[in-house]
Amino acid sequence: MSHTILYPCNRISRRGFFFQAGGGFLGVALGALFAKAGANRNRPLTGLGAPKAKSVIFLFMCGGVSHIDTFDPKDNRWAGTLIDATGFGDNQAEMRRPVIPCLRTFTRHGRSGTPVSDWFPHIGGVIDEIAVVRSMYCNEANHFPAAIECCTGHQGRIFDYPTLGSWVTHALGSANENLPAFVNIGRASSPVQLAGGFLGASVAATPFQPGPTPIPDLQPPRGTTITERDRQMEALYELNREFRARHAANAEIAARAQSYELAARMQVAAPEAVDFAGEPRHVLDLYGIGQSETDDFGKQMLLARRLAERGVRFIQVCHAGGGNGAWDAHNDIRSQGPLCRATDKPIAGLIRDLKQRGWWSRP
Repeated sequence: MSHTILYPCNRISRRGFFFQAGGGFLGVALGALFAKAGANRNRPLTGLGAPKAKSVIFLFMCGGVSHIDTFDPKDNRWAGTLIDATGFGDNQAEMRRPVIPCLRTFTRHGRSGTPVSDWFPHIGGVIDEIAVVRSMYCNEANHFPAAIECCTGHQGRIFDYPTLGSWVTHALGSANENLPAFVNIGRASSPVQLAGGFLGASVAATPFQPGPTPIPDLQPPRGTTITERDRQMEALYELNREFRARHAANAEIAARAQSYELAARMQVAAPEAVDFAGEPRHVLDLYGIGQSETDDFGKQMLLARRLAERGVRFIQVCHAGGGNGAWDAHNDIRSQGPLCRATDKPIAGLIRDLKQRGWWSRP
């Protein structure tokens, strides 16, 4: 039923008013989402000065890397001493836990002389390209709410706030109309890391994975003819038209329609973006692709570079996700050793690759 039937004499409902008024704002947002960098005369206005970076590759190690075993060495004078750990996690019962000793060996690398543990020898070789921040802290004591605070900047297990990639997408859009502006690679720790919050589903993350099928169900079923596909699209169009006539198109519906249109364009662009066949052997070796420990994450890092190369604004790579994440090491910090070996060379390779291509923005 249309708004005209419900509200005759040109009167309009509160929802209808915000829908029509919001149409103008939606147009502005879509202009941002689909602006081609430097090519669209109607692209969004930017601040003073040229931006240093066009894309962000955000690495999220699910469960948390131990700072004292990697880039923030401490002495062991308090190792084994019992300290008050009341409030750890969601348990508010009083408890005392021992200070865990650090068993790593640190070496100062680069002109900066930054200490890096023996778990990250390859990253040590590019440490001058990295800003190590030791003053950060988190207000949350458990993994799930901490992931929310890290990615949205808000506490209290609130799901309505956009994540980092959603804000970047909302502000800048994509420089490639055939690919999403915000892509997530790997399994996240929290659904909030992928959501658009109050900015809407149109700026949520699109999941990607290496290989010939970057997105499940991206291609039509085998054996489907062009004529059958056209009939399906015509039927879908009629159903959508009828639905929109009955219900004022809200943000979720508009975002879903936009995602289908993007999916149609990605059928051409996405397979090419994840095809590593044209990459020379020395580049694959740089990322550790083909080596047992580093192959999987190396492919994710190379995919991140290729997506940034093609105009994707925000590429979030979640490593070892699911539950609290495999980096969660309460009982035995040695469990982080294999994870460090799996990520050390690919991360250093990504930095070196971006730098030699002139795409690395120094911290």
